[in-house]
Amino acid sequence: KVAVGQGKSIRAGVRLTTDESGIWRKFGIPLSQLSRFFAEADKCRHVELSGLQFHLSWNLNPDKYVVFIVSLGSALRGLERSYRQAIKFLDIGGGYWPPQGEWLQAAATPEGVLHQTLLQTSGNTSDHYKYASVTIDDFANHIAQALKKQIPDDISYTVYTEPGRWLSNEAMHILLRVVDRKAADVIITDGGTHAVGWARFES
Repeated sequence: KVAVGQGKSIRAGVRLTTDESGIWRKFGIPLSQLSRFFAEADKCRHVELSGLQFHLSWNLNPDKYVVFIVSLGSALRGLERSYRQAIKFLDIGGGYWPPQGEWLQAAATPEGVLHQTLLQTSGNTSDHYKYASVTIDDFANHIAQALKKQIPDDISYTVYTEPGRWLSNEAMHILLRVVDRKAADVIITDGGTHAVGWARFES
């Protein structure tokens, strides 16, 4: 309606869900609805549907990207040719872990999950378990090869991606001020895990 009111035409993309059975399905549409979505977009003269986007979080390797690109390629081959040729960009969301990978607490390991299930405790919460990530080159190479193999040749598109965490991780520091001391081992700061991210300093 805004575009109509301004007499403008806007380029738009649609997000695709990568998990059609879990809670993350709230983000985007299923691949099975892509053709119907294009048909509906065709009715909006002031909207040019020209891109697709998907996001995968917490990835230590490119495997999930490759698996989804295979499904995406299959869905694209089933689209009308005019819809395929309308696609000008593919936005592959972030989630690329930096080389040192991820530090997990015991509760997030397979052993910790079993421990929690059987004994109702998560074990020693001060222990950390490191899972190393592949390099950004490995991410890029595997994703590029999957795109070349799976995306139909009649689609001329640009790829965008978001390796923010990978780029900023080693340069990033967060300074916090202690604003209160509750006990010898308990302090209150002017920032918290919302600023640090994940659960790195919970114990």
